[in-house]
Amino acid sequence: NIIAVTENGSYKYPSEVVATINKESKENYIYQANFINNNYDICILQHEFGIFGGLSGEHIIELTSRVCIPLLTNFHTTLDNPTKKQSYIIDALHKASDTITVMTESAIKLMKKQFNIKDEKMKLIHHGVPIFDIDQKKAKTKLNLPTSKILILSFGFLSKGKGFETAIDAIAKISDLNFLYIILGSTHPNIIKKDGEEYREFLHQRISNLRVDNKILMINKFADNKE
Repeated sequence: NIIAVTENGSYKYPSEVVATINKESKENYIYQANFINNNYDICILQHEFGIFGGLSGEHIIELTSRVCIPLLTNFHTTLDNPTKKQSYIIDALHKASDTITVMTESAIKLMKKQFNIKDEKMKLIHHGVPIFDIDQKKAKTKLNLPTSKILILSFGFLSKGKGFETAIDAIAKISDLNFLYIILGSTHPNIIKKDGEEYREFLHQRISNLRVDNKILMINKFADNKE
């Protein structure tokens, strides 16, 4: 089951989402900690800066400090130079957790160096990719994409910090024209509320300025699993 963090709005969730936490409500985090303790055998926390409320997402500590069942925390991001507040949050989460998982070897080295976490507490689980049971040429044809070109794909919600501009800059330096870089994904609804399509427009302008329109295709769409 999933407890989702929401931000000033009601969303239509699938049945796996059994409860929600209002991002900025400390009381919600406390209430759901009690709900977790009373209903589950293990709690898995997916941690990323920006998801949770409070300064640098500190409200999540209201929940983790009260969870009495085994807690596994997966850190999606590890920072080279965390702020004082970010360091405090990471330290509090690792002390509250029975197990910590990260997705890269470099993340393990960073966490051990900064927070002195014991080897037996931290596990590496690679991010991985799904296995697609479909022929590449057929897939390109089905999506009306050029079958003769090499395709490079980035997908997921569009937001600052994911490095799309770095990829665009790199592609501008490639002379070979026999490829197409696709940036597939809509802008996250919360980002649209705050900044509109500022980042997408910035990327479009960069593509235009570098004159790589023929090498890059931006698709403003949230792709489902089948696509």
